[in-house]
Amino acid sequence: MDFFPGQNFSAEDYCEWAPDDIACPLLSDSGSPEYGETRTSDRISALAESAFGIPYLFPWQRLVIANILDAIEAVRAAENKDSDDECYDEDGAHRGRQIILLPTGAGKSLCFQLPALVLDKPTLVIYPLLALMGDQLRRMEENGIRPVLFRGNQNTEERENQYRRLDGRDGQPPANLIIANPEILSVEKILKKIAERGVGHIAVDEAHCVSEWGDSFRPAYLDLKKIIEKLNPPAVTAFTATASPPVLERIAEILFDGRAHIVRGDSDRPNIQYSVIHCFNKPAALIRAVAGNQRPLVVFCSTRGQTERTALLLRETLNDTDIRFYHAGLEKEEKQKIESWFHGHERGILCTTCAWGMGVDKKMSARLFTGIYLPHRKPIFRKQAGADATETGQKPFCSGVKKTGGESKPCLKERNCGQCLLCAMPNQACAEGKYCLTQ
Repeated sequence: MDFFPGQNFSAEDYCEWAPDDIACPLLSDSGSPEYGETRTSDRISALAESAFGIPYLFPWQRLVIANILDAIEAVRAAENKDSDDECYDEDGAHRGRQIILLPTGAGKSLCFQLPALVLDKPTLVIYPLLALMGDQLRRMEENGIRPVLFRGNQNTEERENQYRRLDGRDGQPPANLIIANPEILSVEKILKKIAERGVGHIAVDEAHCVSEWGDSFRPAYLDLKKIIEKLNPPAVTAFTATASPPVLERIAEILFDGRAHIVRGDSDRPNIQYSVIHCFNKPAALIRAVAGNQRPLVVFCSTRGQTERTALLLRETLNDTDIRFYHAGLEKEEKQKIESWFHGHERGILCTTCAWGMGVDKKMSARLFTGIYLPHRKPIFRKQAGADATETGQKPFCSGVKKTGGESKPCLKERNCGQCLLCAMPNQACAEGKYCLTQ
C-alpha cells in the first residue's frame, strides 16, 4: 500500500506492510494531546518549513515522529508514576523501539532531525560511513544546525572543540544532535561525555549494516546494544531502506532483544527509470552510456581497484578531467576534497564504491546511476539506484551493465577504423590496443 501527502491513513493501514513472518506490531496513534499524530503533524510541519524549508511531511514521516515523541512522553509519565507500564505495549515491546523501513530519498533523516530540535536532550545519530557523516554535517550546517561530530582521526584540539560544542561551552546553546559511528562510541571518554550530557533519542541510520556488517568486518555494530543500555534513551529508532525479513529480524535481535515495532513503506522509487544494458564488453557499454547522457553521473563499482580503473578509462577515452574516483581506502583529506568537488560540480562523474552513495544527498540530482556490475541482491541495487535520485523535476536513470558473453581481446584495428566506439571518441585509445569494443 502506498501513501501520499493528504491521504488518510491509520496504524491499521501500516499493518498491511508488515511481513507475515515477523511478529513486530505497529504503534497506534498517540493518545497524548501534545504528542499525538494530529498535534505532531501541525507542530513539526511548521518546524520543518521554518528550519529546513520543507512545506509538508509525508504521512509515514508524521507517524514515525509521533511514535518517537510519544515514546519519550510515555517514559516521562512513567517516571512520575514510578511505574514503567506505560512504556510497553501489550506484546511486551517497548514503545520507543522501532525499525523504519522506507525507500532511499523518502526523508528518513527528517524523522530524527525534527524531533531533535524540540527535545531537551540531544539525539545521537549513528552512521556507518565517514562520507555520510560528512555529508550530514554539511547539510545540517547549511540549515543553521551545529551538531557535534565524533569520528576517528580527530586530534586533541578537534576533540576538545566537540566536547565544548556538546555542552554549550563554546558560547552557543548546547548541541541537539550528535553524529558518530559505532567504532568511535567504543572510546570510553567519548561515551562518558555523551552519557553525562544525556541522550533523548538514538537513531541508527542505514541499520541494515547492523546485520550485514556486524557479523563480519564491523563487530562494533554488535556492541550497539551495550551502548543503548548504557545511555538508556527513551527512544531508539533504526532506519534502513534495504532490509529483507531476515535482516529485519537480525536488526531487532541485536538492538532490541528481538522485540521492535516496524513502520514499513514500499521500497520502489517511481521517479527512477530503470534499465539493464546487455553487452559483450562492459567498458564499451559504460562509455556509451556515460557519453550519451546528461551529467552529473555516478558509476558504482564493486571494488576499490575497479573505481580507479573505471575513472582512468573514462578520463582517457572521453578526454575529460571532470572524472574522479572515491572509495574507503582514500585518506581523510582526499575524501573530503572529492566530496566537496562532486557536491559542487554540475558536470562531475564519480566512480565509487558504496562508501560514497549510502544516504548521501546532492542538491542537483544525478541523471544516471550506472553499475558496471549488477549486485547479487535486489535490495543493494535499489539502494544504489536511489542513492542520490532526489525529486528535482527530472527523471533520473539507473542502468545496470550486464555482460552476456565473450572475452576482451586487444584491438588490432587501425586508428579511426569506424567499427568500434572508441574510434568515435576524442581519445583513440582503441588504436593503441588498450580496449577492444568490436566483440
